[in-house]
Amino acid sequence: MMAAPDKAHWVVRMNYRNRTFSGLLLFATLGAHLVDRGAGAAVWAALALYFLVFPHVVHALGRRAPRPLEFELRTMLIEAVLFGIWVAGLGFPAWIGFIMIVGVILNLVVFRGLPAFFAGAGAVSLGLLAGWAALRTPVATETGALTTALSMATLFLYVMAVGRDSYTRAMRLHRAHDEVRASEQALGQRLDEIEVLQAQLKDQAERDPLTGLYNRRYLSDAMGRELARMAREGKPLSVMLIDIDHFKAINDSHGHPAGDACLVRLGGLLRENIRESDIVCRWGGEEFLIALPTMSSRTAGERAEWYRAAFERQVAPWGDALPRPTLSIGIAGFPEDGRTAEELVAAADARLYRAKTLGRNRVEGAGDGASKLTAA
Repeated sequence: MMAAPDKAHWVVRMNYRNRTFSGLLLFATLGAHLVDRGAGAAVWAALALYFLVFPHVVHALGRRAPRPLEFELRTMLIEAVLFGIWVAGLGFPAWIGFIMIVGVILNLVVFRGLPAFFAGAGAVSLGLLAGWAALRTPVATETGALTTALSMATLFLYVMAVGRDSYTRAMRLHRAHDEVRASEQALGQRLDEIEVLQAQLKDQAERDPLTGLYNRRYLSDAMGRELARMAREGKPLSVMLIDIDHFKAINDSHGHPAGDACLVRLGGLLRENIRESDIVCRWGGEEFLIALPTMSSRTAGERAEWYRAAFERQVAPWGDALPRPTLSIGIAGFPEDGRTAEELVAAADARLYRAKTLGRNRVEGAGDGASKLTAA
C-alpha cells in the first residue's frame, strides 16, 4: 500500500530529511569519538536520544505548529546552542567542533540569509559557554583517525545534501518562473484574442449584415456627438434620408434576392462616395440615412441629386428590363430644421414623404413645400 504524501510545510520536510540524515552521520562520528574515550552508558543514551530520536520529535511538532517556518527557525537556533554544549561536553575536539558548528550555521544561513550567520554564531557561543560552565570537561582537541575520517565524510555529505536541496529548490523555482511566464504570455495572447473578438462583436452590433453599413443604433449615438460638436464650432450639419422607390413591388416582381441586390448596390454607391467625416447607415428596410457634418442643406441637396442620378443609371439586378430602381430623398439641416437628431430625422422624413407624394425619383430639401431639386 502506497504511503500518503507528507503535507507538512516544505521547510519542515526538508529539515526533517537533513536532520535525520545528518543525525545518523553525527551519531556515527561522535560514537567513534566516544569509543576512543570510553564513555559511559549515560552519554551513549544522550547521544542516541538527541541524534536518533530528536529529529522525529521535532518533525512531529513542526507538522502541528501553527507557524511551521517560525518553529523551524527557532528550532535551528536551539540546535546551535545544543551543538555548542555537545562540543564543550566532549572537550572541544577540533574536527567534531568544526563540522557541528559549520553544519548548524550553514543550515541557518540557507533558510534565513547572511544575518543568520551572526545569530547562529551567537547561539553556538552561548552553548559552548553553558557547556563549559556546567560540565568542566577537560579540553582534548585531538581526535582519532576514524573519528577524523568520519568528520570529513560527514561534513562533505552534509554539504552535498544541502547543495542538492538548494539545487532542487532553484530548479523548481526556475520551472515555476517559466510556467508563470508561459501562463502570462498565454493570458496576454488570450486577452488580445478577446479584445479582437470584442471589437468584432462591437462592429457586428453596429453594422447592418447585408450592406456592411452602420445600423440605426450606431448612427443615433454618432449623430448626437456630431451635433454637439457642430454646435460648439458653429457649423452646419445636414441629414439625408434615402428610400428606394416601389421596393415592395421589386420584391414581389423579381424576388427578394433582387431586392437585396438593390440594397447592396445602393449601400456600395453611398459608401464609396462619401467624405471621411460623413456617416452613412441603413436606417431600416429600404431606407438609408447619411449624416453630413459641416455640410449645408444646399450642398447636401446637390450631393443627393448626384446619388439619385447615379443610382438610376445603374443596370438593375434583373438586367436591362425597365423600369430601373430609383430613389426618393429628403434633406434637413442643422440648425434651421432642428437642433436634435430626432428633430432632424423627422424633418428629413417629412421631405422624403413629400418627394414620394410628388411622384418619386426626386430630391426634396428645405422650402415652402415646392420641390427644390428634382430629377432631370
